[in-house]
Amino acid sequence: MNRKSVRLFGTVAISLAMLVVFFQNRHEILHASDTIQSRVRHVVDGDSLYLENHEPQIRLWGVDAPERNESGYDRARNTLTGLALDQSVRCDIVDTDKYQRSVARCFLADGQEINRMMIESGAAKEYLRFTQGYYSSPREQ
Repeated sequence: MNRKSVRLFGTVAISLAMLVVFFQNRHEILHASDTIQSRVRHVVDGDSLYLENHEPQIRLWGVDAPERNESGYDRARNTLTGLALDQSVRCDIVDTDKYQRSVARCFLADGQEINRMMIESGAAKEYLRFTQGYYSSPREQ
């Protein structure tokens, strides 16, 4: 091997090691507190909210609600506000998105899932890209 090849190999090896460390740390962060129980302090729109004592915004997993400039935005935001604002909820974190929001399935104190309720209300749609039909499939009773 010449010097150029050795240097390239070393750079690739270091890069791969850094990626492994990054993904291990990301995994630990996601699972360090994968369930949050708190009160909903603010509803952003039809698929995002803030909890007390949890700084990243919560993005409801599998829920696709209209954006501020789209038809249906007010209905979606009002529906989520009516369901969740000032309620004690349990959010099970499933991921962190590219905006560093916690992506979660959130449940009211009585066990009803807010994500499912938003979709079933018609105020939001199921985000099939992520759910693969989880909410539209028949539920086992």
